[in-house]
Amino acid sequence: MPISFGVEFEFDVIKSCDQGHYQIFDLRFDRGYLTVGNWDYQADPTAAVELRSPVFVSLESAIEEIKREFSYWIRELPNCSPYPYNRRGRSLGQHIHLGVPNRRLTSATKRKIAIEIAKIYPYLAALHAQPIPSIRGLRSQYCYSMHLCNYNIPNLDHYCEISDSHNGTVEFRIFDSNVPQASLTCAWIMKSIAEKIFRRSVEGLDDNFRNHYPTERANALQYGPMGINVGRYLSRIKEVLGNVELPNIPAIRETLFISAKYGINPYGLLRRVIGNSLEKQFEYFRLAFTNPDKLCDNLLEVCNRRNRGFLEDIKARAMEIENLDQLIGIARASLEALASAVSSSRLAIERTPRAPSRRAVRELLFRARYAIDRITHVPGMTDFEVASRISELLREHGEGYVREMSADEIIHAPERFYAFVVREPNNDRWHILGAIAVRIRTGEVGHLVVDRRYRRLGIARRLLRHVLDVLRDHGVPRAMAYVRHGNKASLSLFKSCGFRVAGSRGRCVILEANLREG
Repeated sequence: MPISFGVEFEFDVIKSCDQGHYQIFDLRFDRGYLTVGNWDYQADPTAAVELRSPVFVSLESAIEEIKREFSYWIRELPNCSPYPYNRRGRSLGQHIHLGVPNRRLTSATKRKIAIEIAKIYPYLAALHAQPIPSIRGLRSQYCYSMHLCNYNIPNLDHYCEISDSHNGTVEFRIFDSNVPQASLTCAWIMKSIAEKIFRRSVEGLDDNFRNHYPTERANALQYGPMGINVGRYLSRIKEVLGNVELPNIPAIRETLFISAKYGINPYGLLRRVIGNSLEKQFEYFRLAFTNPDKLCDNLLEVCNRRNRGFLEDIKARAMEIENLDQLIGIARASLEALASAVSSSRLAIERTPRAPSRRAVRELLFRARYAIDRITHVPGMTDFEVASRISELLREHGEGYVREMSADEIIHAPERFYAFVVREPNNDRWHILGAIAVRIRTGEVGHLVVDRRYRRLGIARRLLRHVLDVLRDHGVPRAMAYVRHGNKASLSLFKSCGFRVAGSRGRCVILEANLREG
């Protein structure tokens, strides 16, 4: 039996303003409801725009219709781009309806489809999840997890994860995001399962599922594919579908591949190669919605040179995968490699040399046995090891005056991070004692932190002077910094290096330095 599907797209809007400034517009967007063909809209107070697709009978028809609708929408609004990712307090969810063309599903069929897809639903959620899921999606009164609905699937409650919609379909909801690439991947999985079990009987949800589902769902939403065993869920899909060939659609193959190989989804890939730049995201989302059958190609259009090789590798390797068995093999190999790496890391931690004494560091500084390097240039350490140490410094030694960041955020941040390292002469070991970050484009200095065991030895001053020299070398005329009012040590340090108070913002003092004065 052919299964049809439809998608509801909820998104806010990135607007391009004057002088290259971009902002996210999250109120109801009056001109956002521009539709063609059988597309429709719905006024939704939790999204700037909500568009509802026509009924799709195939993935190919869905791709063509999504291209047509969003090409028209973007052409009519040239200074706007969809922004489909949640921020705190938003609920821009992806909604997919499964049914059959031109008639309503019976209650028994809807229940059968819902129960079978529920068994792999955490994986579908992981393909959309973000590091900070929406509050509404996780814990509000409006969206109920299946385990809170007593497994009465589909439930008539409009906001449960799998619900009985009013138009005779089964509605699947994930309150996180809805880029077309992730939605098409989920639609292929769900449509294939529904077609396979349409005339079959299915087993209900057993106690083991009921016990583990809440944890699996929470891990999927919080960590994405990294939080679940992807290979196990792909094996469950194979139990229903058999060893089927993957669709010859780059976006679907690439999305499945990165979930199995790297434990990330399209959102994680975007953050890795673009970061938080609204300008880059403005360009990317216009491509993503008008080219829903592509993922890496869209990112290659806007990423920097450093990430091109990584994306090209994903493209090539994803298209080499032919069936589910190969994908499951990649997921299992990746999990084994991760387990081995964790084991090795534990051994490395156990063998980590003791930190040098304060007296030894004073002697090393006196003899100039130190360096201030970018995180990519620290001798004998990988980027991730350096970023992990800086993340630890921010967390353990920032004392509330700096924002904590993960290693991945540090690696892909718009700021350029520098580490202060000293070398022990007897064993050639390097130790990271402090760090600082600077935005070359704006001259903003931040994230200055020093291991508290080695403070008042001049490390912070050396770091600050180094980044000021970097800014001068780049021809930046002015440096600025935000320092908390209560951080007297930092205020004194910045002032001694030529900064002057230029104002205040909230709990911070704004400091500026004219770099042309020397």
